[in-house]
Amino acid sequence: MLSDDIKQAKEAGKLVIGERRVLRMLKQGKLSKVVVASNAKESLVRELRQLCDIANVELVMAKESGFDLGALCKRSHNVSLLGFGVKSEKAKA
Repeated sequence: MLSDDIKQAKEAGKLVIGERRVLRMLKQGKLSKVVVASNAKESLVRELRQLCDIANVELVMAKESGFDLGALCKRSHNVSLLGFGVKSEKAKA
């Protein structure tokens, strides 16, 4: 279930929240999965499909809206993109 995945990734320090950060980390090859909110802009979804195909990263179209994803991440604002699998800074230390 998506909410469980989000909780586990957040606790492990492997959750990236937000469009700019997810796109940057995706281009750097540091993500294994990207989740897109149901109400994300179509132009963003097209770009993500291309980038995920190139990077061989799983793209998940969530049933939840951006506000619902934000609530799952304990944020009080819209979250259109989530990225999973970024290497934790704690693991490097």
